[in-house]
Amino acid sequence: MGRHDRRLRAAGGLDPTRARAARARAGSRDGARVITLHRRLRQLGQTQGDSPAVITAAQDGSREELSWADLSDRVLAFAGRMRAAADPGTVVAVPAYRNLDGVCQVLAALCAGLIALPYEPSIPSAELERQFSAVRDRLAEPVPAPHLLRRASGLAADLAPAAGEGGYVLLTGGSTGVPKPVLRAGMPFFHPDKGPSLLLQTAGWRLGQTHLVVGSLAHAAPFNHLLEGTLSGNTLVLPEFFLPGPILELIERHHIDWIQLTPTHMRMLEPALNGRPDALRRVSGVLHTAAPCPADTKRAWIEAVGPRRLFEMYAATEDIGQTLCRGDEWLAHPGTVGRGFLTRIRIYDDEGRLLPPGQVGTVHMRGLPGNQSGRGTIRPGRPGRGGFLTVGDHGSLDEDGYLYLSGRSDDLTIVGGENVYTEHVAAVIMSHPGVADAAVVAIPDDVLGARLIALVVRADHEPPTGREVLDHCRDRLASHQLPGEVRMVEDLGRLPNGKLPREKLRRIGAQPI
Repeated sequence: MGRHDRRLRAAGGLDPTRARAARARAGSRDGARVITLHRRLRQLGQTQGDSPAVITAAQDGSREELSWADLSDRVLAFAGRMRAAADPGTVVAVPAYRNLDGVCQVLAALCAGLIALPYEPSIPSAELERQFSAVRDRLAEPVPAPHLLRRASGLAADLAPAAGEGGYVLLTGGSTGVPKPVLRAGMPFFHPDKGPSLLLQTAGWRLGQTHLVVGSLAHAAPFNHLLEGTLSGNTLVLPEFFLPGPILELIERHHIDWIQLTPTHMRMLEPALNGRPDALRRVSGVLHTAAPCPADTKRAWIEAVGPRRLFEMYAATEDIGQTLCRGDEWLAHPGTVGRGFLTRIRIYDDEGRLLPPGQVGTVHMRGLPGNQSGRGTIRPGRPGRGGFLTVGDHGSLDEDGYLYLSGRSDDLTIVGGENVYTEHVAAVIMSHPGVADAAVVAIPDDVLGARLIALVVRADHEPPTGREVLDHCRDRLASHQLPGEVRMVEDLGRLPNGKLPREKLRRIGAQPI
């Protein structure tokens, strides 16, 4: 048993046997045909040279840029110092700033064969300690990347980690308030014969494209697309802000080819698109993830980019599988998140019975051969059935295999003996043109069992009153689904990945006004 494995076992965390097996699986992908991240960076530094690799943009209009040669030199120098200062398997906590130094440190921890833990540097110290504590309990004590770099000042190690070494940890559970670490073991790699994942290629991704990266690099989608973009030799454009007008200007100025967004980003950009109809003319693919997308926003984006260039992916940090839905599929099946992409989907009830099409239950998924989801992944996911895993989302399949989500198990509440999904109620409220954002929480009620409180952020244009919101709902919801109260709030405090802080909102809803 290695020193790191002994440390894991002593911490009472992840089973080191599982960790070694995952690393072995990660290191055996097509043998010599794969190019690990540190070798890929060297290759791109030599072949792409002065071509731009990373461009960052600040809110004051200033920009910084690294060429592929400079990115390779800086990342591999950092990686050599980290490897000299840490044992293989060390968890390295990297402040994932959206600037050149932040990108270089994240990539360096991966190239060093260590386990990178990107974290959002703007979060309060108490929340950061909660996240580190979860990693400490399941894996090992996180070591700050700046500390490693200071410790190794003047040192450098031979940078030749094996493909099965290292990996990264992402945290899930931010919406429920309980952080859970998910380990993806093994160094990221590029397959020169196959290129990026088939899902990304289907969603308009091309090698060498110019790619806009928005959202926190501590969250799964932005982090993974930053990583895939680096391996693909893309020019990565990272704004340090998200303001609709300047973002569209960046898209036009840098001739952006591909974008990943959340529905929150899409709603924010939607009004600005009306005044700049050509801003997205070069974009070959827009992929949205992370949360349900309101139908009116979806239609506006289909109109803006075309139905064959807008894609929705349903997946989870736990990496249990995914769906993909193109815009024209959504128009034919409104409300769907798509069909399984190299993924089988089953719906089970609470007793473990397999449900037929049209019936709502818990969504279970299993990746098929050729799907990279879950390979080398050690996750805190809920128990599965027959190799199918779940993260607790509820939904149903139609006869054609399209998945429709109803919400999570913690979105389901009972009002007067009737099941209500609070996420569905919130979606109806958000379909009001004067609503910018909305959430619905359930609080205990002595008579009905639960009462719904709607928290509404009004748009600048024609903001509705609480009564107008309720009138809008009455035309679209059954009586037991209607909010008992509508409260106007300034902001819902969405997380950088677009998800809602559910526990915090429940506490707000429970407070009397």
